[in-house]
Formats: sequence, C-alpha cells, structure tokens
Amino acid sequence: MDTQHNNDNPFKGLSRQELHDQLSRYLLTEKQLKKSISKTIEDYERWKTRLNTARDSGREDLMVQAQDELQAFQSKLGTLTVELNALEPEIKLVTQQIKEADREQQGRISGVDPNGLLSSLESMIGKSTEEVVLHRALKEQEADDLLLQLKAKLQNEKKDDQ
Repeated sequence: MDTQHNNDNPFKGLSRQELHDQLSRYLLTEKQLKKSISKTIEDYERWKTRLNTARDSGREDLMVQAQDELQAFQSKLGTLTVELNALEPEIKLVTQQIKEADREQQGRISGVDPNGLLSSLESMIGKSTEEVVLHRALKEQEADDLLLQLKAKLQNEKKDDQ
C-alpha cells in the first residue's frame, strides 16, 4: 500500500458513490484533455504546412504569422500536457481508494473464505477433505479429457475440410 498518501489523501472517507462520481469526472476531464491535445497537434501540423508554403512563396508576412501560431500551439500543447500529467496520479489515487472501499465492503459483507466454507459444509455432510480433493481432481481430469476429445474432433474436421 502506498503510505505517502495515507495522510494527505483527499478521498479518504468518501462514500463509494462519491468516489465513483469523482473518478467519472476525472476520466471525462482526461478524455477531453486528450481530445484537445490531439486537436492542438492537428492544428500545429496545419500551421507548420502553412509556414512551409509561406517560406516557399517568399511571403515574409505569412511566415511571421505562421510562426506566431506555431508558438501559440506549442504553448497550448505544453499546458494541456501538464494538466494531463497532473490528472493521472489523481485518477490512480481515486482508483486505489475505490479498491480499498470495495475490500472494506467485501469484508463487511462476508468475512468468510468461500473455499473454507465449502470445506466445512462438505465435512458436515460426511465428506472428508481428501474425498473432496479427489472428487475435484477427477472432475478436472474429466474436463481435460473432454477438451482433448473436442480438440481432436475439430482437427479431424479441419483435415476433412481440406
């Protein structure tokens, strides 16, 4: 567990619903940022083409305008990237808090090991642990045998089709 966030975790104590709502907001923001980054890159490439066209045409005025636009897009891209990078640890933190809340709820719902419960129930009806293990092994072997038969059948059908 990440101990550096235990004391400064702003999501500690929120309900599972509040955590899921926060995660949804973060994921939506992340998606919007990625879309903005993609659009900014497209715009940058378009202005880069315009700069090259202006350079080829010898149009100094258009070259200056294109360079200004390129600088603006670089700045915007930098800002968007910083925002996205700042959001990623927050998403991770909320996700971890949701997992912790799920574990806590799971512990409250059923503090019982399902396999242990099954063994207890089976021992109550008279089956020993060895019998249960043997029964499971036989069932697994039967399933493996059926799988091998099915694979062989499929290979034979494949050969017949060729």
